[in-house]
Amino acid sequence: MAAFVLKEPIEIPEGARLEVKLSNNVFINSAFPLIAKRGHLDLSDDLRMIDAAFVESQVQKRLELAKLQDQRKQIPSTSVPVMAERQSRFARVSNLFIRGLFLTKGDEVTPATPASLNPLPQGEPINRLALAKWLVSPENPLTA
Repeated sequence: MAAFVLKEPIEIPEGARLEVKLSNNVFINSAFPLIAKRGHLDLSDDLRMIDAAFVESQVQKRLELAKLQDQRKQIPSTSVPVMAERQSRFARVSNLFIRGLFLTKGDEVTPATPASLNPLPQGEPINRLALAKWLVSPENPLTA
């Protein structure tokens, strides 16, 4: 439910049609367009609606939210997703998990392929790119 209070009252003659357009410029994974299309609008000149819209605690929260949204808009961003692999000196240690429980660490493991399959390319760093090349390599028996 939402309450919209006009800056100035307007007179709507009986039988006239009032058109209200709502737009959402924030793209998120939700059903906003579906909900907005299915909604309906009730108009009221009841002053209690105005009083309810201006409860001091809610007004302060809306002002704080607007201020935070403005601050967020000031943060420079890029529309290109960027993913960088950690440098080898920052690589974390990987362990086997005893019985699959992440709290019970077993032996330390290193990046490699199973001994029954072809090894990773020689002379290249062992990282995700090497794994990707190994996966699509014509010599890989897993690739159709």
